[in-house]
Amino acid sequence: MISPELQETAIRDHCARNGYDIVDVLSDLDLSGQFWKRRKVEQAIAMIEARTAEVVVVWKISRVARNRLDWNIAVDRIETVGGRLESATEPIDTTNSSGRFARGILAELAAFESERAGEQWQETHRRRWRNGLPHSGRPRFGYTYDKSTFYSIDPETGPIVAEMYARYIAGETYVSIRRWLEPMKLGTMSTHKSISDFLDSGFPAGIIRHHDPECALGHRPGATCKNTVRDDGAHERIVTREVYDEYMRLRAERAFIPARLKMPFTSFAGLITCTHCGWRYVHHLNKGRLGQYRCGNSQYCPSPHTVSSARLDALVLNWLPEYAGAVNAYAASTATGRVAAGVERDRLNRIAIDADKALIQLSIDRARRIIPEATYIAARDELTAERDAAQRRSGEMVKTRAESAGRRKVALDLFEAWPLMTGTERNNVLRDLARIHISSPKPGIRAVTVKIWPVWDAPIIPKLPRPR
Repeated sequence: MISPELQETAIRDHCARNGYDIVDVLSDLDLSGQFWKRRKVEQAIAMIEARTAEVVVVWKISRVARNRLDWNIAVDRIETVGGRLESATEPIDTTNSSGRFARGILAELAAFESERAGEQWQETHRRRWRNGLPHSGRPRFGYTYDKSTFYSIDPETGPIVAEMYARYIAGETYVSIRRWLEPMKLGTMSTHKSISDFLDSGFPAGIIRHHDPECALGHRPGATCKNTVRDDGAHERIVTREVYDEYMRLRAERAFIPARLKMPFTSFAGLITCTHCGWRYVHHLNKGRLGQYRCGNSQYCPSPHTVSSARLDALVLNWLPEYAGAVNAYAASTATGRVAAGVERDRLNRIAIDADKALIQLSIDRARRIIPEATYIAARDELTAERDAAQRRSGEMVKTRAESAGRRKVALDLFEAWPLMTGTERNNVLRDLARIHISSPKPGIRAVTVKIWPVWDAPIIPKLPRPR
């Protein structure tokens, strides 16, 4: 914790007394001597090995390394090529055995102090884990922190965290969540990586993570390990553990989905296959700005065709009641039921959150006398009833989720909710239910046949390679 300016002054004075010409000044601000790879010691040694410098002068011996292995390697590399390592504040003559022994004692003392400090921090961390606290008291998004009450849900950012989980479960990507957060200017949640790391941590679900104390790597300096243990924390939960588990399940599933299909904006993206060439149909808008799907290999397909979105909507709505029984049976044994129910729960949660935000704004407008009292009361009662109905329906779905998994009418529910769902929500459910094949009786004929297959019976169409 000594000022870098004071350290550099001591080094320059040492060089002036010994008649050294300073070739370069390398500094590692706010970096521990324990971590070798993040520091500029390697650069200094490389200059000695390249013969562009002859002596490395440090403020103290401990500035080279506090790790025994790194220290020995550094000294060996410097002295092997005829270089020297000197300390500006510890005048030791390393040309004789006594001086080298004294230098070794100082290096061992630096390693001892580093390890002792590390052991004290480990004990502090273990005590915090036993008390259900994270390893540090740094600020956490969605929470306010106080030493007496620890972490409490922030009334402003807490609902935003819940909405982030709901949006991902509903099918949105980290990119779309980041775009949604951008106008709020939240700072910490400004990148794809920061959002995914935050949601993965599980802290909003009452989870704290720490390194497994029984891991074979232990806590050796420089050891990196992903072997972590998840425990229940003592802080308040913004989302339930069930929501977090659903998020992690979808996180694992979507890891193998192509990027362009993770956030489809149309109902049938990635679900339509051309039977003539095996390529997927892609969405585009015609001159009248009407949605259509056409073969993505139209240049080389022997019989490319175009199908309107309206026609596909009508065919799917006719197919759903016909195959309702088979779809329900399939959903009972797969994750399809959970996906469909999850979409509906997230929609209800968004309604409740929007109603709460509207009530807050309504109260502000009333306090500023922007609206009359009669209008305020009527709007308040309407918004409260809307919020309560959404929360009650969402609670009923969570409560009966396990009981109704085997008898949930996925197909009929989708049929009824189809007009109210977004393209993303429709795609997320249909992806686990159906595949669509488009063909024509003969190449060159404009009339096409659209066949909807249940996903468990859909034949595989070989994809023809494009000519080189």
